[in-house]
Amino acid sequence: MNSDKVIIAVIVVIVLYAHWWVFQWVKFKVDEAVIQKRLSNSSNMDEQTIATVAAKTGISKDRVFKVCSKSQLAALKALISS
Repeated sequence: MNSDKVIIAVIVVIVLYAHWWVFQWVKFKVDEAVIQKRLSNSSNMDEQTIATVAAKTGISKDRVFKVCSKSQLAALKALISS
């Protein structure tokens, strides 16, 4: 009987972790798409900085920097190098 509770507890922990991971991944992808759309709609890429993108998208500067540094997209990588 005790081993059943341990197995259920382990399964619950795994499911909760998987849920958290999927939520973080989806949140990252949504933020990445918003930032990419903002950059593609911009007429002057030279004027785009993390601060301006954050102000225009409503995403915090820290989150914009984090998404850009984790992203595999060249446009977002270029934003953090400027």
